[in-house]
Amino acid sequence: MTIAEQLVRNAQKQVSDSVNRGRRNEMLKRIDYYYDGQFDYLDGILRKRFAEPSRLKLQKASRNIVKRIIDKISLLYKTEPSRTLVDEKGEPIKNSIQQRVQNEIWNPAKINNVCSTAEKMMNLCRTVGIKVSYRNRLQYDIKTPAELDVVQNEENVMKANAVIYRRELRTDTPGVPKKFEYIVWTDNEHFKINADEYGEQKGERPVILRDKQPIGNNIKMVNPYGVIPFAWYRYDYNWRTFFNEGGQDLIHAQENINVKLTDLNQLIKMQSWSVPVLIGYDTQTGDPIVIDPTIPLVIPFGREGADFKFVSPNAKIAEVWKCIVEGINGIATDYDIAPGSFQLTGSVRSGLELKLENVGLYDRAWGKRTYALDFEEQLWHLTKIIGRMKGLEWIPENAKLIVKYDDIQIPEDPVKEQLIWTWKFQFGVATPVDYLIFKNPNMSRTEAEKVLQMNLKFNKQLKEQFPSLKGLFEKQAKEGAA
Repeated sequence: MTIAEQLVRNAQKQVSDSVNRGRRNEMLKRIDYYYDGQFDYLDGILRKRFAEPSRLKLQKASRNIVKRIIDKISLLYKTEPSRTLVDEKGEPIKNSIQQRVQNEIWNPAKINNVCSTAEKMMNLCRTVGIKVSYRNRLQYDIKTPAELDVVQNEENVMKANAVIYRRELRTDTPGVPKKFEYIVWTDNEHFKINADEYGEQKGERPVILRDKQPIGNNIKMVNPYGVIPFAWYRYDYNWRTFFNEGGQDLIHAQENINVKLTDLNQLIKMQSWSVPVLIGYDTQTGDPIVIDPTIPLVIPFGREGADFKFVSPNAKIAEVWKCIVEGINGIATDYDIAPGSFQLTGSVRSGLELKLENVGLYDRAWGKRTYALDFEEQLWHLTKIIGRMKGLEWIPENAKLIVKYDDIQIPEDPVKEQLIWTWKFQFGVATPVDYLIFKNPNMSRTEAEKVLQMNLKFNKQLKEQFPSLKGLFEKQAKEGAA
């Protein structure tokens, strides 16, 4: 058996393997949780807890802690990093080339939106792949472990000998198995494997794989790029498996919170309405009982000791709420997030308090730069190869990418910040242009000057249109200078 045939066999095995199927479903679940698709999973949990949950008429509840935590810890791409192209000596390449890459590749591909979303999916799924594609222009496609399989290199677990992902072919005929294509990339080959899948349950579909077939006009099934077109963004450097492990704690915490919130709804309902109790009433021969304050209740008891009453259960509402709060605070602390970020009530906190609360969170994000830089380097390498292959030969083959992330700003006390900048303006240490750049580090000085002129012009128009505002502007200026 040739190496190519062995890779095909391994690719088919990866798709059908139950362990990989379980991993894909776990990642799909995480993504569903992030995008508020939690109630279907909550139904499954409630069915395990109660024999007939539908009879309880439970009011399901959730609060999306997953999304809130993932968004909170994904800080590197809150503002777009600076990307500079340099030659092999480390000298910046021509500005015209830099601008062309920016305007013709990065901006149309929305690179920072892609990287920002990729960072969130990486924190959620621990590994994410960005496929560099060419559809009339270079584009970056996010692929999560929910749709990916790899043939892992035997010596280097972080290297993939083959990458496989699935595309569904639309079929609307009832009873006909769903048809899929599994797209396979190796360094030398590119082809598809058609497949039928039976069944309805997620992760329980038996897969029937066919032989490999060419894609489009690529009859020889050759990879034209000579490299698998995926850049990998990782949570950390894993030495056990290709896909990084961990992250289940966040999903387990979310499930516990959802269950407790549903329990809380049920307790409040029971405590509010009480439970009607009939003693000594024959349900076989008696008329249906309707509890309605406007209708007299006439009950033919016919038995000694018969009674009708409302019973209020001793609902432990405060205790359940305490468990919910502790659960949220616990998982937040595990991710270096101050529990105060999730408080529903409380007073305004000072700048010093905000700094102390967020030091761990910012240290965590800043420590992840190494993995982000490695990902950006892979992405640019593939962009060069595929771009030049598709006719963008103006991209310098020797161009390297230097990425610099903005310092993560720890919140300052707003009042203190205003006093500092007012002092700087008074003594000529800084100008409003400097303040605009401070607030938006990606803004050039020329851009800041244009924004300032535009704002001054707009304020002047407001004063002329609304004379009463003139006194307000002057009063604010005097207070700022005081």
